Amino acid sequence: MREKGEREGVDRGGRKRYEEEDGRVQRRKGFVHQLDKETTSYFFTNFPEDAQVMEIWAVFARYGRIGEVYIPKKLDKQGRRFGFVKFREVRDVWELLSRLGDVWIGTFKL
Repeated sequence: MREKGEREGVDRGGRKRYEEEDGRVQRRKGFVHQLDKETTSYFFTNFPEDAQVMEIWAVFARYGRIGEVYIPKKLDKQGRRFGFVKFREVRDVWELLSRLGDVWIGTFKL
């Protein structure tokens, strides 16, 4: 029978951990965590049912550098589709927000 034990420097999930000088344990942050720190997320809704990610990507690309466009398969409480776009290298969030106040796809205002 195999004994349970922890290897030094590895947590129970097999991931590396790093100890600080004061004894705290901290895991190294991954790529996704770093990407989230470098991007600004924007929630949008009210777009055509047949709209594809690449079409929405092209619309939002006019307003800044895009990191990701995500449209989940699930619907909101009102039964409508929604999505998120992540902008990279945003200098002024309030300026971006004011520019995104008038985004249209066909006859749909996002």
